[in-house]
Amino acid sequence: MNSPQKRGEGGHFGAQTDAQGNFSIVGPPNATISNVKAHVWMNDSNYESTSFNLSFPGSGKTGSIGTITVYPAAN
Repeated sequence: MNSPQKRGEGGHFGAQTDAQGNFSIVGPPNATISNVKAHVWMNDSNYESTSFNLSFPGSGKTGSIGTITVYPAAN
């Protein structure tokens, strides 16, 4: 007998970038969301990142996850 696959909840964060390409998102303090992918629509093309973990700092604090690199998305 096969066990059902465990799946996480799907969700979306939306953001606009500033002139330097930086953006901010807000999430639950001290939480980590795993298997996140960035998707970007730019110049009439879709781009996506590889999977990464998104970790939020404690309440009232900020942090940086660094650079997210996106690649042309597979069709």
